[in-house]
Amino acid sequence: MNRILWFAVLVSCAIAVSPASGVAEEFKPAPAGAKPHVDDAKAKHPQLAEVLAWMEGCLKRIDAIESYTTTIVSRERENDAIGEYRHVFLKYRREPKSFYMYFLAPEDIRGRQVLYVKNQRDDKLLVGGFGRGSGFGPVLIHPDSPLATRSFVCPLHKLNLRDLTQRAIDYLKVNTVQGISQVRIYLKARVNGRLCTVYEVDHRSNKGRFKMQIFADDELQLPCRFEVHTAQPQNNNLELLQEYTFVGKEKSQSPFLVDKPLLDRDFDARNPDYGFYGIKTHDDAIREKHRAELERKQAKPVEEKPQAEKKPEPTKSSSHCRCRRGRWRR
Repeated sequence: MNRILWFAVLVSCAIAVSPASGVAEEFKPAPAGAKPHVDDAKAKHPQLAEVLAWMEGCLKRIDAIESYTTTIVSRERENDAIGEYRHVFLKYRREPKSFYMYFLAPEDIRGRQVLYVKNQRDDKLLVGGFGRGSGFGPVLIHPDSPLATRSFVCPLHKLNLRDLTQRAIDYLKVNTVQGISQVRIYLKARVNGRLCTVYEVDHRSNKGRFKMQIFADDELQLPCRFEVHTAQPQNNNLELLQEYTFVGKEKSQSPFLVDKPLLDRDFDARNPDYGFYGIKTHDDAIREKHRAELERKQAKPVEEKPQAEKKPEPTKSSSHCRCRRGRWRR
């Protein structure tokens, strides 16, 4: 029973961000043999439709949040290998859709920054944080381009609470058409010291098996962790595919800081707190366009001098020819 319970729920350990350095501590699951913080005696077995209805309700609550600040800790499997934990500080605004990302870990991408504002810069990602002495300035990348999605299973522009919730809903609807789904709800789980309820969907079919767990914060009634395991039909051994966890700066702190509304300067490339050196913003481009139009209107037209008419050259009739003595002969 303990073995089944361990595979059913993976409990996250505490995550903290040092206020001085801003670097998140290493994120690790509970060690083997640790007792998960769930009460299996109170586990419920609802239908899949009830879980989907609950997640649809979460979307409405998420849409009521104008902006928030959080830290996302994620791991993804790519090329049959699980990657390192990524720590991303995120500022997100609903309308117009805007986000700012700062990568805290791992070390090879620490300091990388991504900025996006809908209907600005042709809806491209502004990637910077390479450093003044690196020789590389900020670059514009299409969100769905191979360069933007390289080493990321979840695209960067969908690495937020609403899009991850919608992706989980779509994943369940598409992959549970055939086969059998077993649904459980576990109470009193903990993520970063906060009480959570775990919604687990374990689905089996002739194509294989997957298990999805959605951790919902009991206080906020919002998802704070998504976890997906998959297995091939021949071995049935579950392996981690993706996991995304939203955490606060301190243990037991709310994972989503909504008290301080985010302003336009939080998504401005000229913000002195960011590292987008030498980039022209959307407003700069508009001002340059207006300045060019104004200079064109104020410029005096150049008067062109009339060209002298060329006199037509005399034509020689084909019936005449010139003799050697300079006389004309018919």
